[in-house]
Amino acid sequence: MAAPDVFLGVVLEIEGKDIALEPKTPVNKISVYGLEAELPKGTEVLLGSVGGGIQSFVQSVTNDPTWKMPDKKDLPGVVAGVYDTVMTAEITINDLYIKIPPKSNDEKTAAEKLETAYRLGVYVGWPKPQSLIGNLSLKGISIRVDKSATPALPAPPK
Repeated sequence: MAAPDVFLGVVLEIEGKDIALEPKTPVNKISVYGLEAELPKGTEVLLGSVGGGIQSFVQSVTNDPTWKMPDKKDLPGVVAGVYDTVMTAEITINDLYIKIPPKSNDEKTAAEKLETAYRLGVYVGWPKPQSLIGNLSLKGISIRVDKSATPALPAPPK
């Protein structure tokens, strides 16, 4: 009787928000298939507003708690006009996928030539739709970055 597959997920933290990734590869098969995990379908993680999120992110990356977003009054007219709208937009992660290929002992295998793959889907929207023209309003925008692994992972040995 074969041993059962065991899956191990990972929880990332971005700006104090937990993002639990569901494992796709059993732990006992990572050496053959690599590591693959993703945000479960239908899961969304609200990160907060653009204004608060950008400031907090830059402060943490630069290790400078005094860094501040520019003041609206210091910006050119057109930029200042949309500043409040942009800063109040909320950021939500609605798709996250990572695939790290297996490490191979044989330098000539296809697995060695694979690159890490990832996909990130982000929705940026406003609590109140932004009026454009007439009855047409903008509720938000969706951004997706996708770097697929090529070629496909080789089939595991039998």
